[in-house]
Amino acid sequence: MEELFSGGGVEYKEPEGLYFITTITDCSKDNYSSRCVGYVKDKDVAIDIVKNNVCDLFETIYHYAVIEKIEEGLHQYALDDDAIWFEFNCETEEYEIIPKPKELGNIIGFAIG
Repeated sequence: MEELFSGGGVEYKEPEGLYFITTITDCSKDNYSSRCVGYVKDKDVAIDIVKNNVCDLFETIYHYAVIEKIEEGLHQYALDDDAIWFEFNCETEEYEIIPKPKELGNIIGFAIG
């Protein structure tokens, strides 16, 4: 990657990545709808946004959310091991961290489709 940015006076910098927040309606492989609602530079800020249902991420239909770190570059994708999964708790009106739903198997890259 350094060679790509070495010409023309452009200084190479290590990719930092962004934390993308995606909400998901259902965990059925064949019948889910997802929406990337935003991204931030700080992982803790992303977690706080989701846990506290900021801007009503739930919207009565998005029962799940995932935070995926994606680094700058072409053809990038999120690694499954780094994803943080949440499920909405209707009693507390907050998202709670959960393991990745088994129904989604090896699907990755929810933020970029």
